Amino acid sequence: MSHSPHFSSIALSTAMLGIALAAPGTSAPAVAEPSESAFLQSFAGEWRGQGAFRRSPRHEPESVVCRANASVNGTHELQIGGRCGGEGFTGTFRITAQYDPASDTYTALFAGPPSVGSSQLAGHRENGNLQLSVNHPGQPPSTLQIAQQSQSAFRIHSRTTSGQETFTSAEIHLQRQ
Repeated sequence: MSHSPHFSSIALSTAMLGIALAAPGTSAPAVAEPSESAFLQSFAGEWRGQGAFRRSPRHEPESVVCRANASVNGTHELQIGGRCGGEGFTGTFRITAQYDPASDTYTALFAGPPSVGSSQLAGHRENGNLQLSVNHPGQPPSTLQIAQQSQSAFRIHSRTTSGQETFTSAEIHLQRQ
């Protein structure tokens, strides 16, 4: 039974990476380094939101609230820390994301509580949205999409494959504070 809470933390943690990498107000696809620098710089500040996540295809979605603060180091690195909580849990996280102009890709390291551990993420921007794959040892594969809704809001959508089923593991809407 401890696997489900662990997996729920992973799904939530994956969604929280989206807070760090979403780009409100940047709708054009990235093609040059200055565009990506502006993309990362658009995060500086405070974010709050709510949504839901699922532990598995057989579990009902659980409500979650989240908050995060982000800062940019240089032109290619974003750091974010935050907290998410639901009815039966609360967890903190720290994310470091980097843009590589040579390959036009993003990589990130998620560090959660010791019970969750770390995850590697990698991806790119496509049509103004960030598309990432998530690699967490011992956990089912998942993908993360960050979609812009307005200049000060975005949606995080995470899908996980467990066995033969793929399901929405997180759906969170965030607003700039």
